[in-house]
Amino acid sequence: LVRLHLHFTRHVTDSFAPFQNALVQAPDEPSTSNVYQVNLLPALPSNWASGSIKGVRLRGGLSASFAWGGNKVNSLSVSTSAAAPVRNVQFMQGETVLHSMTTGPSMNVKIL
Repeated sequence: LVRLHLHFTRHVTDSFAPFQNALVQAPDEPSTSNVYQVNLLPALPSNWASGSIKGVRLRGGLSASFAWGGNKVNSLSVSTSAAAPVRNVQFMQGETVLHSMTTGPSMNVKIL
């Protein structure tokens, strides 16, 4: 289950369902022994050049909020639940690593 709260500089009236993978892509079953890669904006529609998303929930108790402008991520915050496992996480945009970190329970970190 992914709950998304979206804010765009353009009014979006179409159903969001076709664009879920346009904003965030992550494995369905992350391993705690491998790096968990979260790809931000992997297939952003060209008419969404700027916007933000809050509280993207990922597997393993991880949540992310981020904003973008000019098709680039310009802010990123990450939080974890009290039950989140310790794991290595990489936030990417395309081939670029935005930030690598080790997450654990009850974290709230502003990265960008």
